[in-house]
Amino acid sequence: MDLAHACGDGYSLSVGWKDRLLQASFRGVAFSVQEHEAEGGRALSVHEFPFRDEVVAEDLGRLRRRYGFSAFILGEDYAIDRDRLLRALELPGPGLLVHPYLGAALASVESFRVRETTAEGRMARFELAFLEVEGTAQVTVSKPRAAVVEEKATAMSFQAAATLEAEFDTSGVPQPALTAATAEVAHVGYALQALGALGTVSELSAELAGKARQLILEAQALALSPLNCAAAIRDALDSVWASAANAAEALRAYENLERFTPSFWPGTKANANAEVLTGAVRSLALAGWARALAEFSWTSYEEAIEARDKFLARLEARTLESSRADYLALRDLAGVVSSAVPPEGEDLPRLVTLTLRADRPALVVAYMLYRKARLSEEVARRNRVRNPLFMPAGQALEVLSTA
Repeated sequence: MDLAHACGDGYSLSVGWKDRLLQASFRGVAFSVQEHEAEGGRALSVHEFPFRDEVVAEDLGRLRRRYGFSAFILGEDYAIDRDRLLRALELPGPGLLVHPYLGAALASVESFRVRETTAEGRMARFELAFLEVEGTAQVTVSKPRAAVVEEKATAMSFQAAATLEAEFDTSGVPQPALTAATAEVAHVGYALQALGALGTVSELSAELAGKARQLILEAQALALSPLNCAAAIRDALDSVWASAANAAEALRAYENLERFTPSFWPGTKANANAEVLTGAVRSLALAGWARALAEFSWTSYEEAIEARDKFLARLEARTLESSRADYLALRDLAGVVSSAVPPEGEDLPRLVTLTLRADRPALVVAYMLYRKARLSEEVARRNRVRNPLFMPAGQALEVLSTA
């Protein structure tokens, strides 16, 4: 595909080959490239037979590409950048390689050599060899990770309801404490209705709207029956998942509900009941949050890690104020979410830092990186540029390694 054609009809583009080069880097550490070479092909199994001149070549698929660079680091403080690159090269596992000619790829280091001489002061030369690792075989597991998360999330939901039933006590309490308990139950219903009012959930399902109304209209009756109260609140929060249009919407809704806070009431018993109910709502929200994380379609590895770590931080805070039974259920949930996010065997794109040598349209940047000009909107949106015709030079831009 011609680059000028990729920019659209009526758009004239004249870019020299040097202007198209990307800043080379590995794991975000930049280096300069003097020359490069790439190696690839097909994996063949050649079968030879006695008394026959011809052979049969069985195609086993594409060979992993190998990249070689004659690279260097130059400058008064070159030793600092040299050491950063050495550390990046020796870290375990694959990393993001930005190839100046071929774009970004996930690659592992096969070998490197570094050379410094007194004749070339302020410079370190590197011979680098990388092996492409994108597209490697997926690891199969005996059970889908999302199903394991669902099991632990369901267990967490029932445990939270059991704790609420056991510790929410309105028997024989004075009228002010009963009034406070009634208001707290209704408070949960109002919080569910607010999901639709605030746009967190685009439209409440009839089921969720009905359960939210039940918590409000029958608040006193539920407050007098911890068993029914626990079941009603658990069913209501579990139905948020069905009401959400997708996993992203469910994620926002449960994250919002996890911040549910109690009102302050005069009297020890009133406040104790409010804290018990609040703890149950937060634990139930964490269970739903975990389900949404397991079903979410991530755009990058870093996005998945950031969302997972945010969830685990909130879960850890909840464990500090939970009962032992709740603590064990929460820890089980944390373990399966840690394994399920990011999804094992799913080769998510990584975020890589890109520095342009000259201002370029997002359309051109997208084509150089992915050979897909239609991804220009994603490039511009991710970097919040005002005008997609001018992606700024000399500024660290955030792009996906693959698309």
